[in-house]
Amino acid sequence: FLSIRKLHGRYFPRLYLLCPNGFLSWLKLRILLMDFGKKYQKRGNMYNSLFLVAYCLFFTFIILYYFEILKWDLSTEFLIISWFDLALFLSVLFFTFYLGIQVNDQYGIHKDLLLEHKRQVQWLAMVNKYKNTPLESQFPYKHDRELVEFLEHTNMAKSDEFLQDILETIDIVREKLDIEEQIRPLRILGIVPSYELLQAAAAFIIGILFAILNKVY
Repeated sequence: FLSIRKLHGRYFPRLYLLCPNGFLSWLKLRILLMDFGKKYQKRGNMYNSLFLVAYCLFFTFIILYYFEILKWDLSTEFLIISWFDLALFLSVLFFTFYLGIQVNDQYGIHKDLLLEHKRQVQWLAMVNKYKNTPLESQFPYKHDRELVEFLEHTNMAKSDEFLQDILETIDIVREKLDIEEQIRPLRILGIVPSYELLQAAAAFIIGILFAILNKVY
């Protein structure tokens, strides 16, 4: 169900547009790749949750110290190492959430690509009846040459039925992608990563830092 495309001197697999089942096979392959390493991911999330709880308690301890709620005598070296450790942990955590956002964004990207291809197929279905004019000269989109050549050498009834099968398959795949996006997005620490969440966390941390600086200086 895949064809080969050469790009920058290298060969990459791509969907074979002459076979509607290729779209369904691509969807199954996508689900398989999303599930790859799921057990390892769950185990990693469990360990990360423990680390997150520990660092939150440690961060709270540092904040209470700077606001003089805890009257402990901490050395400068300990505080420097603590802030470096916290900065490293937060950097890794933010980067992990950023990668999770990129993965979940692929749902929208893939649905947009399917919608673009659906428009191409709809245009082909509309102009397919004009067999005396080459389809390539009427096609305004970036098209697949194999698909155009197939339609030009196929009778109208068969080609129309073929194009309708492709359109129905695209609708099915987009609907299943919508369901996958709603019920099975990538989760990190049980949370669906988003830019709004990162912005809220960053604003909270920056606010705490400014409060500490204002207290110290």
